[in-house]
Amino acid sequence: MLSRALTRFRSLTFTDLAYRSLKFAMSLSTAFMTWSLFKVLLNNDMPVMVVLTGSMEPGFQRGDIAAAYTADRNHGMHPGDIVIYKLEGRKIPIVHRILERRTINDPWFSCTEGTTSWTTEGNVYDMSPATLVEACTRLAYVTKGDANLVHDTFLYTTGRGYLEPRELVGRLVSYFPGLGYVTILLQEHQWLKFSMFGMLVLLALAGREE
Repeated sequence: MLSRALTRFRSLTFTDLAYRSLKFAMSLSTAFMTWSLFKVLLNNDMPVMVVLTGSMEPGFQRGDIAAAYTADRNHGMHPGDIVIYKLEGRKIPIVHRILERRTINDPWFSCTEGTTSWTTEGNVYDMSPATLVEACTRLAYVTKGDANLVHDTFLYTTGRGYLEPRELVGRLVSYFPGLGYVTILLQEHQWLKFSMFGMLVLLALAGREE
């Protein structure tokens, strides 16, 4: 098949190459628009990802594809939910389960129990007790892989034993077993990635027109 594609490629005229290059570019544009649509529908910039390790076995295997929807990060995530989170300075996000949801004091505010005011940068502001509680505290999360013996605090930012809501990409809403394993192979074998891309380009340019 590859030899026939090479033979046809050598016989292409400039017009043929231009036409097929345009079709290939349109295919790439379609893939990009599909990805953008998923981002809109799932309300985040990382709507799907490939599970890279066995830390969530037996429920999820290496190579499964996970899809996450972003709801209210402050109140929409609960213990037991499987979430995708991404840490600053790490390129690869992680799919794990929320083990615990905590309420911690917010270091940006200085609050006094029994009052209806809070102080920041030397200024004092009055507010209702309910609003004061929300301003003085915030949610934090602790996660763990189902197959792991310990929770993920050793992965978090140094000196902080919890995840902040902003680090949660979203809550898992669906998954597709095994469909992402080819992505793992391409990441682990760079030569395979370039070979496959080159073959796809060649077949797109020299493939038989129906």
